[in-house]
Amino acid sequence: MPKEEFNLKKEYESISKKYKLPDFEALNNEFEFNIEKSNFLLRNIRRRMFDKMSWFLRIVENIIFPSQSHLLAYEGSFFDEEKRKELTTLHKKMMVFDRLALLLDTNPNDAEDAGYIKKLYKEWPSLKKSMLEIISIIKKSWESDLKEEDEKYFG
Repeated sequence: MPKEEFNLKKEYESISKKYKLPDFEALNNEFEFNIEKSNFLLRNIRRRMFDKMSWFLRIVENIIFPSQSHLLAYEGSFFDEEKRKELTTLHKKMMVFDRLALLLDTNPNDAEDAGYIKKLYKEWPSLKKSMLEIISIIKKSWESDLKEEDEKYFG
């Protein structure tokens, strides 16, 4: 008898009922799961969510704690003191998820992985909104620099 092919959505939905997890489609749309087997499914989902959140966390850290040798030191110069305070608060929220993920990697537990998934998913719209604002400022910083260079060169 051939073994049934792995179906991520089906596997997730069977676990979802037990832990009352968010809708698969909505979660997958935000975090883009690429999981090919069911071993440690909740752990793998949590890790993928953490990876995406962690990528944004590093951007925030580089703005708050810029290195002179790093391009984000330039980008950080476009954030005023008030915005830096907001970034510090955002950083702390994200660090809670970062350290919780570290604890869960040290001591895996399906129920706690499910709790992490639910908490981060609930907080994600707020984190995402903040990141969109930050990325918009960063993008504009580079655009304004190009505009100034173009004006100097052609002016």
